[in-house]
This record gives sequence, C-alpha cells and structure tokens, in this order.
Amino acid sequence: MNTFITNLLIVTLLAVSGANRTSSAQYPLEATVIESVKADLESANKVLTDLDAKALNCINSFNMNLGEAAALLCDEFLRAIDGELLASYISHCKKLKTWREDFIITAQNSSASNGKPDQDLEENSTDNSKEFLALMVGVEYSCGVNALKERTEYVVSAFNTLEGRTLLNQSIQRSLTQTLDRRLADLEQQSLIESQGKSLKSSIQKQGQLQQEATQQQMLRLETELIRQQIRIPR
Repeated sequence: MNTFITNLLIVTLLAVSGANRTSSAQYPLEATVIESVKADLESANKVLTDLDAKALNCINSFNMNLGEAAALLCDEFLRAIDGELLASYISHCKKLKTWREDFIITAQNSSASNGKPDQDLEENSTDNSKEFLALMVGVEYSCGVNALKERTEYVVSAFNTLEGRTLLNQSIQRSLTQTLDRRLADLEQQSLIESQGKSLKSSIQKQGQLQQEATQQQMLRLETELIRQQIRIPR
C-alpha cells in the first residue's frame, strides 16, 4: 500500500470518527447518500470496463488482420475516448471527489467543535464506518491520479498498437497520442483545479475572517469612544 493510500485511510478514519459524533440531521449519513455514491462509483468503474473492452476489441482486430473491421472497431474505441463515454467518467469522478471532500471537511469540523479529535477510533468500527471507509478507498482507486491508465489493461496498449500500424493514415496516427494525452490532461487539470479551488476558498475564508475581525475591532473602538463621549457630556 503506497503512502497516499495510507494517508487516505488515516484521514478517512478520522473523518468517520467525526461523522459518528454528528447527528444524521447535520451530516449526510442517510441511505440515499450512500446509494448515490455507490451508483456513481459503479458507473465510473463501468466506464473503465467498457473502455478496456473497446480497446481489447481494437487490439484483437488488428492482430487478426481484419482490415476494414479493425478500422471500425478502433474508430469506436477512439470515439469513446474522445466522446461521451469518457466525459461521463469525468462527471462521475467529479461528483465522487466532491462528496469525499465535503465528507472529510464536515467531519473534521465536527471533531473540532466537539473537541475530541483524538478519540479512540476502535469504538467507531461500526457498519457505517466500514462502509464509508470502503467508499473513500473506492473513490481514490477508481478516480485517482492516472486511474485511467492504471485501472485498465488495454487502453494504452490499443493506442500503441494504432500508432505502430499502417491501417490508419498519418494524420490520424499523429492525433492518437494527442487524443489520449488530451483526455488524460482533462482529468489531471480537473484534479489541479479542484486542489487550487480548495486553496483559494481557504484563502478567501481567511481573508474574510481577518476583515470581519478588523471590522469588529473598529466597531468596538467606535462604541468605546461613544461611551467615553457620553461620559464626558455634563448632565
């Protein structure tokens, strides 16, 4: 298990610990939320499976020298990569990552407000804890960095196969790597934007807090001065 997954497990356990101390009215532990997350996770995994199947069909058709049939199958694979199929994967992963981030932030805020961040995690090994832990790991496994490459067996191979054959014309050959790189870059850019957005949100919140504190201090000084002036006014 790599360091990132290990850290994710720790954060998730802490998040679940906080969630178990939060009432259902304050935290999305409802069955409908769990089912929604499961549905998105299943859909994301299905996209990866479908892409891998299309990639395998493309590879097999080339290896069997099927000619025009190979071109059609490989075109279907390319259209899946550059079309709605992969777009749906990005959409599902975006929702899953948003849920994961909201889950952790809400649970950590709950832990901080309760003042119990170091509570023994063993007492929280409930069915909900285990289920949410599994969902957290599932999101990272299916939607993490390079998941498209690491969770499929034939996608990259299909591109390499297409690049090495003469069935497609040179202009299409040059576009193959660009297409895959562009779609993978979309995923990486999405992850970067989410990370930057979180940092920007934190910075804006901090600036807002500082401004609010400054305003409160100014109001306090004003109120103090008004009180002093009232004291100075002779009766």
